[in-house]
This record gives sequence, C-alpha cells and structure tokens, in this order.
Amino acid sequence: MSKLALYGRTYLDAEVEIPIDQLAVGKGKVDVEVRTVLGGFPCNAARALQGRLRGEDMVVVTAISHLDLPRLRAALPPGTHVEAVHTESTDWPTVTVIVNPARECRLLRSGRPGDLCEADLPQIPAAMLHVFGRVDAGLVDAVRRSAENTLLAWCAGAAGGAAIDQCDIACVNTSEARTLLGMEGGSTHELAARLAERGRPHCVRLVTGRGDAPAVAAMRLDGGVRTFEAEPAPVKQDQIRRLKGVGDAFAAHFVVEAVFDDAGHRRPQLDVEGALTAAQAAATRFMTAASV
Repeated sequence: MSKLALYGRTYLDAEVEIPIDQLAVGKGKVDVEVRTVLGGFPCNAARALQGRLRGEDMVVVTAISHLDLPRLRAALPPGTHVEAVHTESTDWPTVTVIVNPARECRLLRSGRPGDLCEADLPQIPAAMLHVFGRVDAGLVDAVRRSAENTLLAWCAGAAGGAAIDQCDIACVNTSEARTLLGMEGGSTHELAARLAERGRPHCVRLVTGRGDAPAVAAMRLDGGVRTFEAEPAPVKQDQIRRLKGVGDAFAAHFVVEAVFDDAGHRRPQLDVEGALTAAQAAATRFMTAASV
C-alpha cells in the first residue's frame, strides 16, 4: 500500500517572463524564451513533497497520452508510481500559458473537459491518504466507498461542490471558500469555521488568505470547532523566484504533515497546528529557492 495517492489533471505549462505592456505596442510580437514543463496538481504536489516522502511512497493518478508518459515519469521524484489513464489521442496535454510566473503569475488555460472519473480507473489505488486535484466529483464518492478507513483530502478549489464534504481535509483559498458557501464576504476565520461545521466529524478545513490575510485551519470537534492561524510569511518581492505552484506546494505539505509523522507513519490524530506551520515554511522555501 502506498502512503499517498495524488489525483488530477496533467498540463503542459508554457512559462513566459515578459512585461505585459510590451505586447500592447507595435505588432505585439516579441521574441522571448518560453519554458515548458509538465504541471498540474498531482505532478506539482509530488515534486514539492520530494524529501518529505520517498517517491516509492507516492502514486500519481492522471490521464495522459502514452507518448507523454515517459516525460511525466522523468518529471516526478525517482520511484514515484504512475497510474496512467491512457488516452487514445495523440494530442498534447491541455496547454497552460503562464505569464510572469515569478511575479503577476497570470494563467491562460483551455476549458477542455477531461477530469478523471470513476469509470476511468480499473481499480482504486491502495493508499493511506488520497488527495484530489481536478477530478470529477463522483470519483471522491467512489474512493470513499472503496476505502472507508483511509483519509481523503480535497485540493481543487470550488469545483467539487458537495463532494468536498465527504473529505477529511480540504484546502481552498478565500474566493473558493466564498463560492462553496454562497457568501459574498467573510474572513478566513469565518469561512474555515463554516466549512468545518458542514463537513464530516473531525474534518479539517483550511482557507488561505492568498498573502493578504492569515491562513486559518478549522477542525470540527465533538464540542464545536477549533481554529488555528498562520500569518502570511514576510517575504520581500525581490526574494520571490516563483509563484506558480506555490498553492499546490502549500496544500500538499499541509495534508501530508497533518497525516504523517516524520517517520512516515500515520498519526493517531491529525496534527493541524504543526501542519499549518510546516506548510507555511514549505511555501516560503518554494517561493525563494534558487531551484526546485
């Protein structure tokens, strides 16, 4: 049994560093380096967790062409298992154009359908923790039915709707939390608490402030909801090397630290406070490291 199964889409990220106003003058045609790399939640999360878990402890579940599978394996930590849902098409993975990934980090992406669903998987991977990026909401129910005693975590924003309530852990940002709750406002404290109140017993709901407000994790207990807070890290603008993928790194470390101790064993109880601290530190390292 693996410790961690990561589900979601794989994208071909085309990263471009360019002042936006340059495209608004002349022909709008600029010679610039375009860096391409496979991305998407499962790929990003596995890379971010390298060193915290062994590659052999993780399985990535994603749809990908047989032509691109070797490139995906090479992009992951050595030893990572891949449960590839092969597509018959030879099309490229969905392309994301990312403008200024270290500064504004603006994403242009096709809305082409293709989220993993229950029918895509011949069997559910055996794992202690299942973490979902962009998937069909029905897949969450399928994993819950097949693995009642394992833990489920949602890290794909507001797309899951009611399926999120079936998860033990969910990580969303302020905007996504408001969408899930049908609210126009609300602090990270209020949003996290309300999401926890409607979830499973002892569930954890993390709402990040996207650098403008504290990240708050709320845990539903028998006597009510307990909250934990982490202020945004004081990182100077000139220290930031990348913003693309920082949310995936934060969420991946939060769920893994909450569930597994330093030896990789499942904790008897979720360590929410320690996970929040560790996730904040991991996100800061990710943003400021010379390479990842």
